[in-house]
Amino acid sequence: MKLVITGADGFLGWHLRCYFFSHAEIDVVSLGRDDFADISKREAAVASADAIVHLAGMNRGDDQELYETNKRLMEELLAACETTQAKPHIIFSSSTHVARDTAYGKSKREAGERLLAWAAAQGTPACVLILPNIFGEDAQPQYNSAVATFCYDLATGKESVVNVAAAVTLIHAQDVARLIHEAISARAAGEQRVAGTDTTIGTVHAKLKDFFEQYSHDLFPLLATPFDLALFNTLRSALYAHGFYPRPLAARSDDRGQLFEAVKQRGGGQMFFSHTKLGFTRGNHYHGRKIERFCVIAGTGEIAIRKLFSDTVDRFVVSGDAPVFIDMPTFYSHTVTNTGTEDLITLFWCNELFDPADPDTFPDSI
Repeated sequence: MKLVITGADGFLGWHLRCYFFSHAEIDVVSLGRDDFADISKREAAVASADAIVHLAGMNRGDDQELYETNKRLMEELLAACETTQAKPHIIFSSSTHVARDTAYGKSKREAGERLLAWAAAQGTPACVLILPNIFGEDAQPQYNSAVATFCYDLATGKESVVNVAAAVTLIHAQDVARLIHEAISARAAGEQRVAGTDTTIGTVHAKLKDFFEQYSHDLFPLLATPFDLALFNTLRSALYAHGFYPRPLAARSDDRGQLFEAVKQRGGGQMFFSHTKLGFTRGNHYHGRKIERFCVIAGTGEIAIRKLFSDTVDRFVVSGDAPVFIDMPTFYSHTVTNTGTEDLITLFWCNELFDPADPDTFPDSI
């Protein structure tokens, strides 16, 4: 299957690309802003597409520009389909703001109506997903979601402005990606309203603040629900971006030697050790939900971490002489390499037990 994603460089576009990265049966064509603006590239992409996920849009800015931009982007997509005589299954990312009489709400509502009318005339399915507030890793503070802003504030030591009583419905970006995949597989048509987690802004901020307070004191918080795990992984992505890692382990010393507390966690998980020979590397994979801790306790090595679809590799020299830990961000490929003169011993910890039927471990070389 050939799947075209418009707005592929945006927050949800990146998450959708991450989701499909492990699906070898789907050929993903990414159209970022510049590619979509190029008529020849736009038409070439849609000409043989089996499905299109239309994420390209504007959600902040001058009202008139915002309204016109979102409608224009839909018209440009449909024009490309007509020019190439393509009739792909189109999934449109809309918003609960369609119920509001704002420039953004009207633009999303009218773009969705235009798509469904076009699809009916062409005899091809199209689906408009009415999505609640989306949060997740790599979101921009003050732009994508309040969750991103709160995480940024905690990571940088800023005070957040919190509308404590405000109600909000939240959904993680990977849950949206899964729903889009299901809609494509089912060739879903019409308007579909997507449920999320109903909560308040105050509750979300309090959770994130509590997670941060525990984690900054090297205590791994209890993550009782998938929603809590998604919130915590979003927080960790902001912490990683602002230099939270590597984290030194406090040594307790006496005449016998030293003791390090490598993991303190309120839930459980799984711990294991590896013995790596000189010059060898472990890893070259990433995770979509689970948290994996690397801690070298003997020897000298290098931990390398790279965000999916990025060419930038962060490298950290680590040693058993001064143990530190790094909790791998989700959707970042990672390795540990023995760069020393003796065998490397690494402690690994994961917040969940390994399940061969659902390993959440995907190969990707640094």
